[in-house]
Amino acid sequence: MPGKNKVTLTVANPVVLIYRYKEAPDWKDEKVIERTITQSPFTSAADLPETAKLPQMQDLTLRCGTLLWVPQ
Repeated sequence: MPGKNKVTLTVANPVVLIYRYKEAPDWKDEKVIERTITQSPFTSAADLPETAKLPQMQDLTLRCGTLLWVPQ
């Protein structure tokens, strides 16, 4: 949602949180928020611009370990 979005995670092992979205109002510019989480609990904020249209979420990924292939 537009505005400040709070994300809180509790993890046993380090993970990477990746959030990809396209910015409103035209959904042309893809943005990526990536955080490496090494302590638990972890809280972070995703600040999205205030617009009449909602941002278009692409994906939310939690990655544990190394990814050797990234899809386009």
